[in-house]
Amino acid sequence: MVPAGANSSSGRHSVDAHTLEKFRQVMDDVYGPADDVSKWAPKPYKEGKGRYLWTDAFGVCNFLTLFFETGENKYLQQATILVKTVHDTLGKDRQGRRRLGNATDEEPTRGGLRIGKPHEEGHPDGDGQYFHYLTKWMFALACMTVASGDPKYNAWP
Repeated sequence: MVPAGANSSSGRHSVDAHTLEKFRQVMDDVYGPADDVSKWAPKPYKEGKGRYLWTDAFGVCNFLTLFFETGENKYLQQATILVKTVHDTLGKDRQGRRRLGNATDEEPTRGGLRIGKPHEEGHPDGDGQYFHYLTKWMFALACMTVASGDPKYNAWP
């Protein structure tokens, strides 16, 4: 699968260097720079907030766009790390002690994912599992399968 508008022979778009640099800078500002991707972890959002499913779904897609645009593997690695971080945060209870439902480390989405609201706000479902958030995350995981060639992202329940 080649992203829409991409050059089918190279798999890359023709984006000018200035636009690409601005895009990289935004991702560094939001998630933190990855001078050494082996030590990189996505930084929390401003005001110490943790993960937020909707935003991180876009983050995964943005890292994959940078991967396709530049051919630099570090962006695929950052997307992979972000996926794991989301599953290890939003796929667990608020205290981070146990996975939701009957999820496991091998199937981290089996119990669903919290959306990442900072407080439960009195709702019986805490911060919920909203369909539009989950479908955006499923789209990001499908993009991971395309970019990485690993079908596990599409196979998770």
